[in-house]
Amino acid sequence: MNEMIKKITLLASLTIPLFLAACGSGSDSTTTPAPTVGHAYLVNPTNSSIYNYSIGNNGAFTLASTLLLPTSAYGFAIATDPTGQYAFVADNTTGTIFSYSIGSNGALSTTPSATSSSPAGEYPSALAIDSTGQYAYAANGASDNDSISEYAIGTNGALSLLTTLDLSGARPNAIAVNPKGQYVYLVTGNSLISEYAITTNGTLSPVATSPMTATGAYGITIDPAGQYLYAATSAGVFEYSIGSNGALSPISTPVAVVGNAPYSIAVDPTDKFAYVTDTGSSNISVYSIGSNGALAPMPALSAPATYISSIAITSHL
Repeated sequence: MNEMIKKITLLASLTIPLFLAACGSGSDSTTTPAPTVGHAYLVNPTNSSIYNYSIGNNGAFTLASTLLLPTSAYGFAIATDPTGQYAFVADNTTGTIFSYSIGSNGALSTTPSATSSSPAGEYPSALAIDSTGQYAYAANGASDNDSISEYAIGTNGALSLLTTLDLSGARPNAIAVNPKGQYVYLVTGNSLISEYAITTNGTLSPVATSPMTATGAYGITIDPAGQYLYAATSAGVFEYSIGSNGALSPISTPVAVVGNAPYSIAVDPTDKFAYVTDTGSSNISVYSIGSNGALAPMPALSAPATYISSIAITSHL
């Protein structure tokens, strides 16, 4: 009997399902798993690991696989391309960007399929991929060379530098691409969200719109329809609607988060849920997304570690 109990306990610990209470239908998701709609990748720099979770259509997370990264760093940034082929991971200590192919069940290749350096120098603190999967953008937060490295994505996810955009000392914290493929948004150390247009060759051009203020923002994301931008800040999650020219307009007061150091944010492929990681605790704040883009708090999840430096979500099945 003791051996049977041990086996059951081991199986439960390997599965590590993270279910969202009050998601909805009243069905028993432990016996009838919700269909998978995508995968969430959480990066833990304390043990240089990426946790791959499958996402059910009820918002549940279930651990699918874990990958050990080839380097150690103070923090990592992760982004996935919209075609579901590659995941890109930036080591902000060495400036190396690793490209991993995405396989069955969302698993990442055991070794990088390609590596690149961030030519603008040190500390690539955030990554974003354009809607076509052709271009990648690395926000570099080196105090003496703040910039955005702009890349073309080639075979095996290899990155080729197109150009470097000088940010003149405006320390970048986060970067996001509108899924409609028109604009890139950048959060800098002065808590401003600036807008850039993507040109025909993938390079960025500043747009003359008034930047929005998101005090203490370290993570931004845009919903799959390209209608709303969310900024994770120390004061909560700021919400903005995106106009036809890419301009941002606040749509509500900040929504509270669970934890004390919100850092990264992502929206699931069905546009139903938003997730915010917290570097000061093992919490993942969860929100349902309303028809007008407004967020409503839900029960928090427990993260696989007390420090998650980045989260990315893909619709790859």
